Parts: sequence; C-alpha cells; structure tokens
Amino acid sequence: MKQPKVFFVIPHFNGKDVLKDCLESVFEIDYLGFQVIVVDNSSADGSSEFIRNDFPQVILIENRENRGFASACNQGIKWGLKCGADYVLLLNNDTVVAPDFLTKMAEAAEADEKVGIVGAKIYYFDQPEKIWFAGGDFIQWRASGKHRFWQKQNSAELGGVEPSDFVTGCAMLVKNKFFRILAVFMNRIF
Repeated sequence: MKQPKVFFVIPHFNGKDVLKDCLESVFEIDYLGFQVIVVDNSSADGSSEFIRNDFPQVILIENRENRGFASACNQGIKWGLKCGADYVLLLNNDTVVAPDFLTKMAEAAEADEKVGIVGAKIYYFDQPEKIWFAGGDFIQWRASGKHRFWQKQNSAELGGVEPSDFVTGCAMLVKNKFFRILAVFMNRIF
C-alpha cells in the first residue's frame, strides 16, 4: 500500500528541550512519506537556531511575534496543503511518539472513506503506562467531553480503532479533504 503524504505541523513557543525529544522521536518512525513543519512563535530560547542546526530537514516557519497556538496550526496547515499533503498531523511540541504511531493512524484513516480525523492514544509523559486520552465521549446534558479510560493503566483490550466523539489537538491526523470541506463550509480557502 502506498503511504499517503503527511505533513506534521508542530506549533512551538520556547521549550527547546521538549521539542528536541519530539523531533528525535518523529524522525525515528517507520513511516516514509512525511515532512515536518515547525511553526515557531518567536521563541527566545534559541529554538530556531537549534532546528536549523540539528534538524535541517524541518520546514521552519518563524513568526516575529507569538501568534498563539491556533494561528500557528493554521499557518502550518496552509503550508502543508499548498505542498500537496494528503494528511496534516497536528502534534504538540512536548509529545514523544511511538515508531509505528503514524502507520497505524494512516491505516485507520485510509480504511474508511467517511473518516476525516484520527486521534491517537495518549499517555502521561512521566507515567507511560497510564492513559491520558483514548477517545472521548460528548456528554450532551453537561455540554462537555469526557476522556475515555482517563488515568487507567494501559492493557491489551484498550487497543484498536474505536469511534470517538472528539479527539484532542495533542495528536490528530486530518485528511486533506476534511480541510477542503471545512473551507467551503466556513467560506474560506486554505
């Protein structure tokens, strides 16, 4: 199976050390067809120089001011879509990924034409067997969401692909066509 082209979008503000761990894990994944965009929101800790020196393969977008998380995501999304991304993967800069995470996410997304977004199972950094997010349920009467299996220990029966009412922005794989549909709905062009 041909792997879809994926652009990682990593919004960043300071935190060079966590970004280092993130990028090292990303460049060790078993997926071939990807590129990485880091959108730096005017970090003052030498992050841009670090990226240019240690990760020259990263597309670096440098903002002159902190434009915020959402704006940085939008900048990266627009760049990835203009470069022909089949998918955009939004990833927090303090995230460390498993080597097979993108392969599994892409397989889940490609398996069903109706799927627009795929989320990942997310663990606590300092307690890697404890789940922070493994899907979510929207509770209508409370107008809020609830993380499934929150703070539970990971186990074999908590694996696999499940429908979810929402995913977190920490790690979400979004199909190109979803952005196109959203752009029409919002009357904007990406």
